[in-house]
Amino acid sequence: MVHLTASEARRQFFRLLDAAQRGERVEFERDGVRFRLTRVDTHAGAPPPARIVGADPAVLSGEWTWDFSDSGELTFTAPPGEPA
Repeated sequence: MVHLTASEARRQFFRLLDAAQRGERVEFERDGVRFRLTRVDTHAGAPPPARIVGADPAVLSGEWTWDFSDSGELTFTAPPGEPA
């Protein structure tokens, strides 16, 4: 466990964030009040990312892309050297 004064915690803030990220217990104190820095796991219980269904494999591999035309319309474009 890391225990520091608030002034020392301010000087070592990024080191303390690293320690908290590793799961270490980090505490500091200011004017007699103790604080604890902990990691919050926001992904716990979150649904898995949505899968792309029915996408062209060429698009997923980066061979084809979407781009905006000069008029602002979204167009499907081939990589350089490929027929459109």
